[in-house]
Amino acid sequence: MSVRLNKVCRELNIGFQTLSDFLLSKGFVIELSPNFKLTDEQAVLAYRHIYLALSPFYQNPTICLQILLKFPHLMILIGHNLSHLCPKL
Repeated sequence: MSVRLNKVCRELNIGFQTLSDFLLSKGFVIELSPNFKLTDEQAVLAYRHIYLALSPFYQNPTICLQILLKFPHLMILIGHNLSHLCPKL
């Protein structure tokens, strides 16, 4: 499964360049094209990094549930154990 760069950036509310810089720091070089397809590994790295960076905000279980209801595929990408994302669930 691959996911488009545009979709990941839109869901995480970050720019293409921000995601590109992050992935470059992890050793991945990507094109700055909205249609560029990220590998599963790249997408998971991006989701985990952003959500762990914002984890104090996501301590509220209501916010966690709203996010997971809006983006149910995150549970699959990040993993079924959500304790590191939403510790109060």
